[in-house]
Amino acid sequence: MLAADFRQTFLRAVVPGWLIGCGAGLLAAIALDRSAFLRRGVLPLGSLVSAMPIVGIAPIMVMWFGFDWQ
Repeated sequence: MLAADFRQTFLRAVVPGWLIGCGAGLLAAIALDRSAFLRRGVLPLGSLVSAMPIVGIAPIMVMWFGFDWQ
């Protein structure tokens, strides 16, 4: 049972999510570095998000996405 839960949680959710997040972050960083237009528009939003504590963001994310697995 523990092996099945490990496969479901770690191999099917954590690893793909981590790889997709790293890839998307890398592509976003390259796009922001290359484009002055994107840099002026997105960097202030990034500063705003990084200044908010996770305690403030978590309830909003739960309201948007809910508690369900999907």
